[in-house]
Amino acid sequence: MEKDQITEVLIDEKVYPIKGGDPEYIQKVASYIDGKIQRLKQSRQYSLQKPDYRNLCVLLSMAEDYFRLEDSLRQKQTDAEEHGSEVYSLKREIVSRRVESENVQRELAEAREQLSETRKQANAALAEKNSLLSVNQSLHRESEGVRSKQSALEAEVERLRAEAGGLKTELERFRAESGQLAGESDRLAAESERLAAESEQLKAENERFAAEREQLKTENERLAAENARLKTDCESLEADGESLKQELQQQKEEAERLRAENEKLEAEINELLEA
Repeated sequence: MEKDQITEVLIDEKVYPIKGGDPEYIQKVASYIDGKIQRLKQSRQYSLQKPDYRNLCVLLSMAEDYFRLEDSLRQKQTDAEEHGSEVYSLKREIVSRRVESENVQRELAEAREQLSETRKQANAALAEKNSLLSVNQSLHRESEGVRSKQSALEAEVERLRAEAGGLKTELERFRAESGQLAGESDRLAAESERLAAESEQLKAENERFAAEREQLKTENERLAAENARLKTDCESLEADGESLKQELQQQKEEAERLRAENEKLEAEINELLEA
Protein backbone atom coordinates (compact mmCIF):
# COMPACT_ATOMS: atom_id res chain seq x y z
CA MET A 1 0.00 0.00 0.00
CA GLU A 2 1.02 3.62 -0.44
CA LYS A 3 1.31 4.16 3.36
CA ASP A 4 4.06 1.51 3.63
CA GLN A 5 6.13 2.98 0.77
CA ILE A 6 9.76 3.70 1.69
CA THR A 7 11.38 6.82 0.24
CA GLU A 8 15.15 7.18 0.37
CA VAL A 9 16.41 10.70 0.72
CA LEU A 10 19.92 12.21 0.72
CA ILE A 11 20.69 14.61 3.57
CA ASP A 12 24.24 15.73 4.35
CA GLU A 13 25.69 13.03 2.04
CA LYS A 14 23.80 10.29 3.93
CA VAL A 15 20.86 8.22 2.76
CA TYR A 16 17.85 8.00 5.07
CA PRO A 17 14.81 5.76 4.48
CA ILE A 18 11.51 7.48 5.26
CA LYS A 19 8.28 5.52 5.45
CA GLY A 20 4.91 6.81 4.19
CA GLY A 21 3.89 10.16 2.77
CA ASP A 22 4.12 11.59 -0.71
CA PRO A 23 7.58 10.63 -2.11
CA GLU A 24 7.81 13.77 -4.22
CA TYR A 25 6.98 16.02 -1.28
CA ILE A 26 9.39 14.10 1.01
CA GLN A 27 12.18 14.55 -1.56
CA LYS A 28 11.34 18.26 -1.72
CA VAL A 29 11.60 18.63 2.08
CA ALA A 30 14.80 16.61 2.20
CA SER A 31 16.31 18.70 -0.59
CA TYR A 32 15.46 21.85 1.37
CA ILE A 33 17.15 20.52 4.55
CA ASP A 34 20.18 19.27 2.61
CA GLY A 35 20.50 22.64 0.90
CA LYS A 36 20.53 24.36 4.29
CA ILE A 37 23.28 22.08 5.55
CA GLN A 38 25.38 22.51 2.40
CA ARG A 39 25.16 26.30 2.63
CA LEU A 40 26.17 26.21 6.28
CA LYS A 41 29.12 23.95 5.47
CA GLN A 42 30.54 26.70 3.32
CA SER A 43 31.31 28.51 6.57
CA ARG A 44 34.57 27.41 8.20
CA GLN A 45 33.24 28.11 11.70
CA TYR A 46 30.34 25.74 11.15
CA SER A 47 32.66 22.87 10.21
CA LEU A 48 34.63 23.36 13.45
CA GLN A 49 31.57 22.99 15.68
CA LYS A 50 30.26 19.84 17.37
CA PRO A 51 27.49 17.83 15.66
CA ASP A 52 24.86 18.96 18.19
CA TYR A 53 25.74 22.59 17.62
CA ARG A 54 25.74 22.10 13.84
CA ASN A 55 22.25 20.58 14.08
CA LEU A 56 21.17 23.55 16.16
CA CYS A 57 22.51 25.91 13.48
CA VAL A 58 20.45 24.05 10.86
CA LEU A 59 17.32 24.36 12.99
CA LEU A 60 17.96 28.06 13.65
CA SER A 61 18.42 28.69 9.93
CA MET A 62 15.18 26.85 9.17
CA ALA A 63 13.41 28.78 11.94
CA GLU A 64 14.73 32.01 10.46
CA ASP A 65 13.26 31.05 7.07
CA TYR A 66 9.99 30.23 8.78
CA PHE A 67 9.75 33.55 10.63
CA ARG A 68 10.80 35.46 7.51
CA LEU A 69 8.03 33.72 5.57
CA GLU A 70 5.60 34.43 8.42
CA ASP A 71 6.56 38.14 8.34
CA SER A 72 6.02 38.16 4.58
CA LEU A 73 2.61 36.57 5.05
CA ARG A 74 1.71 39.12 7.72
CA GLN A 75 2.80 41.95 5.41
CA LYS A 76 0.64 40.54 2.64
CA GLN A 77 -2.30 40.40 5.01
CA THR A 78 -1.69 44.06 5.94
CA ASP A 79 -1.51 44.97 2.25
CA ALA A 80 -4.76 43.08 1.68
CA GLU A 81 -6.46 45.06 4.45
CA GLU A 82 -5.18 48.33 2.96
CA HIS A 83 -6.53 47.29 -0.44
CA GLY A 84 -9.85 46.59 1.25
CA SER A 85 -9.89 50.19 2.58
CA GLU A 86 -9.10 51.49 -0.89
CA VAL A 87 -11.94 49.44 -2.38
CA TYR A 88 -14.31 50.85 0.26
CA SER A 89 -13.20 54.41 -0.59
CA LEU A 90 -13.71 53.72 -4.29
CA LYS A 91 -17.21 52.40 -3.61
CA ARG A 92 -18.05 55.56 -1.65
CA GLU A 93 -16.74 57.69 -4.50
CA ILE A 94 -18.88 55.70 -6.99
CA VAL A 95 -21.97 56.35 -4.86
CA SER A 96 -21.08 60.07 -4.71
CA ARG A 97 -20.66 60.18 -8.49
CA ARG A 98 -24.06 58.49 -8.93
CA VAL A 99 -25.69 61.12 -6.71
CA GLU A 100 -24.03 63.88 -8.78
CA SER A 101 -25.31 62.21 -11.97
CA GLU A 102 -28.86 62.12 -10.58
CA ASN A 103 -28.60 65.83 -9.68
CA VAL A 104 -27.45 66.64 -13.22
CA GLN A 105 -30.36 64.67 -14.67
CA ARG A 106 -32.80 66.51 -12.39
CA GLU A 107 -31.34 69.89 -13.47
CA LEU A 108 -31.65 68.79 -17.10
CA ALA A 109 -35.33 67.96 -16.57
CA GLU A 110 -35.90 71.40 -15.01
CA ALA A 111 -34.14 73.05 -17.95
CA ARG A 112 -36.42 71.14 -20.34
CA GLU A 113 -39.47 72.35 -18.44
CA GLN A 114 -38.19 75.95 -18.62
CA LEU A 115 -37.60 75.51 -22.37
CA SER A 116 -41.17 74.22 -22.80
CA GLU A 117 -42.54 77.22 -20.88
CA THR A 118 -40.45 79.58 -23.01
CA ARG A 119 -41.82 77.96 -26.17
CA LYS A 120 -45.37 78.46 -24.89
CA GLN A 121 -44.64 82.15 -24.21
CA ALA A 122 -43.10 82.55 -27.67
CA ASN A 123 -46.16 80.94 -29.28
CA ALA A 124 -48.45 83.27 -27.31
CA ALA A 125 -46.39 86.29 -28.42
CA LEU A 126 -46.59 85.08 -32.02
CA ALA A 127 -50.35 84.71 -31.77
CA GLU A 128 -50.61 88.24 -30.34
CA LYS A 129 -48.42 89.51 -33.15
CA ASN A 130 -50.66 87.88 -35.75
CA SER A 131 -53.69 89.44 -34.06
CA LEU A 132 -52.07 92.90 -34.16
CA LEU A 133 -51.21 92.40 -37.82
CA SER A 134 -54.82 91.54 -38.51
CA VAL A 135 -55.96 94.69 -36.69
CA ASN A 136 -53.42 96.73 -38.66
CA GLN A 137 -54.72 95.35 -41.94
CA SER A 138 -58.27 96.14 -40.86
CA LEU A 139 -57.30 99.73 -40.03
CA HIS A 140 -55.53 100.01 -43.36
CA ARG A 141 -58.69 98.89 -45.16
CA GLU A 142 -60.71 101.43 -43.14
CA SER A 143 -58.19 104.13 -44.08
CA GLU A 144 -58.58 103.22 -47.75
CA GLY A 145 -62.32 103.40 -47.31
CA VAL A 146 -61.99 106.86 -45.74
CA ARG A 147 -59.80 108.02 -48.61
CA SER A 148 -62.35 106.69 -51.09
CA LYS A 149 -65.11 108.48 -49.19
CA GLN A 150 -63.05 111.67 -49.17
CA SER A 151 -62.59 111.47 -52.92
CA ALA A 152 -66.31 110.94 -53.37
CA LEU A 153 -67.08 113.94 -51.16
CA GLU A 154 -64.64 116.12 -53.08
CA ALA A 155 -66.33 115.06 -56.30
CA GLU A 156 -69.69 115.80 -54.77
CA VAL A 157 -68.42 119.25 -53.69
CA GLU A 158 -67.25 119.99 -57.19
CA ARG A 159 -70.57 118.88 -58.56
CA LEU A 160 -72.44 121.06 -56.11
CA ARG A 161 -70.10 123.98 -56.87
CA ALA A 162 -70.89 123.57 -60.59
CA GLU A 163 -74.61 123.24 -59.99
CA ALA A 164 -75.07 125.89 -57.30
CA GLY A 165 -72.23 128.35 -57.39
CA GLY A 166 -74.32 130.66 -55.29
CA LEU A 167 -74.70 128.22 -52.42
CA LYS A 168 -71.47 129.35 -50.74
CA THR A 169 -72.65 128.58 -47.26
CA GLU A 170 -73.45 125.00 -48.20
CA LEU A 171 -70.09 124.72 -49.91
CA GLU A 172 -68.26 125.93 -46.79
CA ARG A 173 -70.12 123.37 -44.76
CA PHE A 174 -68.99 120.65 -47.11
CA ARG A 175 -65.42 121.96 -46.87
CA ALA A 176 -65.61 121.79 -43.07
CA GLU A 177 -66.79 118.19 -43.27
CA SER A 178 -63.95 117.45 -45.67
CA GLY A 179 -61.42 118.89 -43.17
CA GLN A 180 -62.85 116.74 -40.41
CA LEU A 181 -62.51 113.66 -42.59
CA ALA A 182 -58.90 114.61 -43.36
CA GLY A 183 -58.19 114.89 -39.62
CA GLU A 184 -59.77 111.47 -39.08
CA SER A 185 -57.60 110.09 -41.86
CA ASP A 186 -54.46 111.53 -40.24
CA ARG A 187 -55.48 110.04 -36.92
CA LEU A 188 -55.94 106.64 -38.54
CA ALA A 189 -52.55 106.98 -40.25
CA ALA A 190 -50.89 107.78 -36.91
CA GLU A 191 -52.62 104.78 -35.32
CA SER A 192 -51.34 102.61 -38.16
CA GLU A 193 -47.77 103.83 -37.58
CA ARG A 194 -48.08 103.09 -33.85
CA LEU A 195 -49.25 99.56 -34.62
CA ALA A 196 -46.32 99.12 -37.02
CA ALA A 197 -43.91 100.17 -34.25
CA GLU A 198 -45.49 97.69 -31.85
CA SER A 199 -45.17 95.01 -34.53
CA GLU A 200 -41.44 95.76 -34.84
CA GLN A 201 -41.11 95.53 -31.06
CA LEU A 202 -42.83 92.13 -31.08
CA LYS A 203 -40.50 90.99 -33.85
CA ALA A 204 -37.47 91.97 -31.75
CA GLU A 205 -38.97 90.15 -28.75
CA ASN A 206 -39.44 87.01 -30.89
CA GLU A 207 -35.80 87.19 -32.00
CA ARG A 208 -34.73 87.45 -28.34
CA PHE A 209 -36.83 84.38 -27.50
CA ALA A 210 -35.17 82.50 -30.39
CA ALA A 211 -31.70 83.43 -29.06
CA GLU A 212 -32.65 82.25 -25.56
CA ARG A 213 -33.97 79.00 -27.05
CA GLU A 214 -30.64 78.40 -28.81
CA GLN A 215 -28.79 79.15 -25.57
CA LEU A 216 -30.95 76.62 -23.69
CA LYS A 217 -30.34 74.06 -26.42
CA THR A 218 -26.56 74.54 -26.09
CA GLU A 219 -26.81 74.22 -22.29
CA ASN A 220 -28.83 71.00 -22.66
CA GLU A 221 -26.20 69.53 -24.97
CA ARG A 222 -23.46 70.47 -22.48
CA LEU A 223 -25.37 68.84 -19.62
CA ALA A 224 -25.89 65.70 -21.72
CA ALA A 225 -22.15 65.51 -22.48
CA GLU A 226 -21.30 66.03 -18.78
CA ASN A 227 -23.76 63.30 -17.81
CA ALA A 228 -22.18 60.89 -20.31
CA ARG A 229 -18.71 61.68 -18.94
CA LEU A 230 -19.82 61.08 -15.35
CA LYS A 231 -21.40 57.80 -16.39
CA THR A 232 -18.13 56.71 -18.05
CA ASP A 233 -16.17 57.67 -14.90
CA CYS A 234 -18.57 55.66 -12.70
CA GLU A 235 -18.21 52.58 -14.96
CA SER A 236 -14.39 52.93 -14.90
CA LEU A 237 -14.37 53.20 -11.08
CA GLU A 238 -16.62 50.14 -10.77
CA ALA A 239 -14.27 48.17 -13.07
CA ASP A 240 -11.24 49.26 -11.00
CA GLY A 241 -13.06 48.22 -7.80
CA GLU A 242 -13.79 44.78 -9.21
CA SER A 243 -10.15 44.41 -10.33
CA LEU A 244 -8.87 45.33 -6.86
CA LYS A 245 -11.34 42.93 -5.30
CA GLN A 246 -10.10 40.07 -7.51
CA GLU A 247 -6.47 40.93 -6.72
CA LEU A 248 -7.30 40.96 -2.98
CA GLN A 249 -8.93 37.54 -3.28
CA GLN A 250 -5.89 36.18 -5.11
CA GLN A 251 -3.57 37.52 -2.39
CA LYS A 252 -5.72 35.95 0.33
CA GLU A 253 -5.62 32.59 -1.49
CA GLU A 254 -1.84 32.89 -1.89
CA ALA A 255 -1.49 33.68 1.83
CA GLU A 256 -3.62 30.67 2.77
CA ARG A 257 -1.56 28.45 0.50
CA LEU A 258 1.72 29.66 2.01
CA ARG A 259 0.37 29.19 5.52
CA ALA A 260 -0.67 25.61 4.68
CA GLU A 261 2.75 24.87 3.20
CA ASN A 262 4.44 26.28 6.31
CA GLU A 263 2.35 24.13 8.61
CA LYS A 264 3.03 21.06 6.48
CA LEU A 265 6.76 21.83 6.33
CA GLU A 266 6.89 22.31 10.12
CA ALA A 267 5.14 18.97 10.64
CA GLU A 268 7.54 17.19 8.31
CA ILE A 269 10.55 18.76 10.10
CA ASN A 270 9.20 17.62 13.46
CA GLU A 271 8.73 14.09 12.09
CA LEU A 272 12.26 14.09 10.73
CA LEU A 273 13.67 15.34 14.01
CA GLU A 274 11.73 12.75 15.98
CA ALA A 275 12.97 10.03 13.60
